[in-house]
Amino acid sequence: SFAGGLWRHGLNNSLTLEGHTAITSKTELLQLGAVTALPFQLLGRVAAASSHVKELGNGTQWLLGLERQNLRFGAFFEAQGASNNFRDLGQEVTVTPTKLQLAGNISYTSDTQGTFGLGFAKIQQYNNPTVTTFSGNYSIRIGKSTSFNLNASEAKINNLSSRSVGLNFFVALDNNRVASAYANSSGTKNDFYATYTQNPDQDNHLGWRTLIGQQQNQGREEGGAYYYGRYGTVTGDVSNTSDQTTA
Repeated sequence: SFAGGLWRHGLNNSLTLEGHTAITSKTELLQLGAVTALPFQLLGRVAAASSHVKELGNGTQWLLGLERQNLRFGAFFEAQGASNNFRDLGQEVTVTPTKLQLAGNISYTSDTQGTFGLGFAKIQQYNNPTVTTFSGNYSIRIGKSTSFNLNASEAKINNLSSRSVGLNFFVALDNNRVASAYANSSGTKNDFYATYTQNPDQDNHLGWRTLIGQQQNQGREEGGAYYYGRYGTVTGDVSNTSDQTTA
């Protein structure tokens, strides 16, 4: 059995209150929150929740968030935590909640220099190691048909860390054709491949693709052809690595 309700009320142009309740045969949940406009074009959010599960008793969860968005600049931060006995609706009793979760990002877009972004996240569990990640990305459009994207990230678990750097280059060509190049390095594993694709359209029902490069430090080649006709579709693919060939 299930019963639930949702309430939302705007007190004025800058403050909205909301509440949610749900009751099942095993779980009772109550959530209250508010969203408000703040100075400096900030949007704030606060929420608190309480749960009662027969096997665990009472638990609580809280959330705080800040956000700012305009045409060029964006920023977001959110913090959320929960007690060990809190369970959301549908969450198994044996699955513990996240003890503390922090997340944030900022981005800036320029008319001529592209888009820059930085992000971070930290997840602290009750029964598992804490995971912290940092990331950055940069993308730019070159001319009318070319784009370039660069990204980097680092993940830390206790005293262990892993880093990854990747880039992607994309070019839209005439006659519905696309060329791209992708590269990524993560620890001792490296990926690099180039693709060339013909996409089918109303005038040309035949499409194909080719790929050549390496994946996880192993050479890889792929090819495929696709025909989308009036009376049906015919497709075929083949791939080859240093230890396997499939078709």
